[in-house]
Amino acid sequence: MRRNAVGLWLIIAVALSNCGGDGATLPDPGPSVALDGSATISGLSSTDDATLCEWVAGRLGGWGRSLACGSATVSSPTSETKCVSDFESLSSTCPITVGDLQNCVDASVTGPCPSGSIPAACFNLVTYGISGACP
Repeated sequence: MRRNAVGLWLIIAVALSNCGGDGATLPDPGPSVALDGSATISGLSSTDDATLCEWVAGRLGGWGRSLACGSATVSSPTSETKCVSDFESLSSTCPITVGDLQNCVDASVTGPCPSGSIPAACFNLVTYGISGACP
């Protein structure tokens, strides 16, 4: 069963990439990635894919790191190469935006993380992942 690229490391309640990685700690780049939040991830260039991948990994502390928030587990990609490849394999019809991903990661980092629920900012990622809209 193939999971969408975002689901490989950002599906709620399932940390699929929480092992591996190079173990290096990355500095937190802050809550905003330097990309257009309305841009779909499937429409980004390889350079922008790499920027987004590095931002997610830095926000979560490094490659292959996990963070629990309520009933969600958000995991960073295991490597930039794998992350860029996953983003490039997304269907061109996948509606997940840079802003969707940024908001979910930021909500998971800053909370609140109520027990038994996922951050509301992750709703689009969960919906599109479960529906299979982003093969």
